[in-house]
Amino acid sequence: MPIQRALGAKAASERPLSLDETSPVSLPTDGDAARVEALVVALDPLSNTEARRCAEAFALQDVELFWSAVEDGDYEFMATRPLDLQWMVGLWNQRKTLGSYRDLIEVNVTNRLREFNDSYEAAGEVLSVDLLRTGAVALAAAAEFGSSAFFVLEPGVVPAAGELAPHTILTDWGPTEVRRLLATAVFDEASFGRVKFHHRSIREYLAAHWVARQLELGVPLLRLQGLFAASLYGAPVLIPSRRAALSWLATISVEVREWVVRDFPEVLFYEGDPQAWDGLSVTQ
Repeated sequence: MPIQRALGAKAASERPLSLDETSPVSLPTDGDAARVEALVVALDPLSNTEARRCAEAFALQDVELFWSAVEDGDYEFMATRPLDLQWMVGLWNQRKTLGSYRDLIEVNVTNRLREFNDSYEAAGEVLSVDLLRTGAVALAAAAEFGSSAFFVLEPGVVPAAGELAPHTILTDWGPTEVRRLLATAVFDEASFGRVKFHHRSIREYLAAHWVARQLELGVPLLRLQGLFAASLYGAPVLIPSRRAALSWLATISVEVREWVVRDFPEVLFYEGDPQAWDGLSVTQ
């Protein structure tokens, strides 16, 4: 409708006026344009049958062994998206194993950050994978420890409850760089002017890496323990919503794993990747 009004105004301005013309030029109104309903579509997750057909199209080798590994590792949520499934098939054909959950998540994150898009190349919005990962880690930590799942896309929009403004987190990033990061496949498609991480496990995994980085920079573990536990009646109590991130962190940091084994050994049975724990910690 705005295009129709603009075209009508342009045509009216270009038409020569006669000397005796006194009536105003009539412009088309909203009612003059045909009403157009936008068709919004999204890809549904693949069914088991569709995923198997898709994997065969990707030249999957040792089909039954692959799907047994997917089922045993509880990786079905990854196999429901064609692009994720393609990466998994490529990894399987190369190694004949999907590896540990941590290995698979790492491959998933890296490939999602590398996902090529012609429009970004043409617009000059190409960032290195390392820089994109640094930004994703920072946003994951803000979302996980700020209990806010969504990020607003526009810099001037005031975030509502449950939302964060990425420009206030990545303060040394420009608007173009932030936009490029939020358009990577680690985030879902934008809706209502906001995005969120594609899967909760990706957010938890990256948030754990942010904490591990703080430890590397020299922040004492004692200061970071408050992100995961609180003191109740003089005893440490694990924050339920942070268990998954802590479990991932325990697979990354030996220091954290020692603390978890001592105070919260039950974390081994939650999310994260127990296979990445060393045998001594599991035995204890």
